Amino acid sequence: MKKALSIMLVVILLASGLFILTGCENGGKKFEGVEISKTYGKATYKITVPKNDDGTPKFNFTEEKPEKAAVRGSFYLETDNAVFTFGTSGLVYNTSKVYKEKYGEKEASFDGYVEWVHDEKSGIKLKGWEELEINGRKAVRYYSLEGSSGDYTYFGYNYRVSLDGIMPKSGLDLGVYYKTDEELKEPKELDEETLAILNTLSISLAEEEEWRAVTRIR
Repeated sequence: MKKALSIMLVVILLASGLFILTGCENGGKKFEGVEISKTYGKATYKITVPKNDDGTPKFNFTEEKPEKAAVRGSFYLETDNAVFTFGTSGLVYNTSKVYKEKYGEKEASFDGYVEWVHDEKSGIKLKGWEELEINGRKAVRYYSLEGSSGDYTYFGYNYRVSLDGIMPKSGLDLGVYYKTDEELKEPKELDEETLAILNTLSISLAEEEEWRAVTRIR
């Protein structure tokens, strides 16, 4: 009986468009959600955002760089509290001489990238490094900052997300930046709504006809 009621509740929530989105350890934030999508390269990106009273998305993807984007991306999503930048880059850690001396010739992979970051020989030091998952995909994140030791300014977080099954030798470079004029000298967690939106991100292999058509338009 309880299982049937639970299933019925899920159906009602989906029908009404009400999503209960969970944001890491900060719990969840309820809002009227609608899914938006963007095909870029060989991947289709989908994410759930709050919706307006008329059912349209409150926010949408754009290829125009928002003012608060800390870096340039291939496309963007700007919300009330944050700016998301999306781009892809190759996992080229395996091309360095130091790497080859220790591991030999190995194909690049997301797991290999994470392993190399942990290796002292890599010399890579990323402040705030965390390993996590976003909607079932392996990911890492670390602070987006500039400055020198003891005097950093924090802009948000850089995420790198696995593209296994789509472009296994590449990763999604996803920046999530605070939307504030304040100069932050200490890192802070993203707000609940931003985390909730982020955790709905899904990435899938685009249909060949679709990504070829998008490429031709560019």
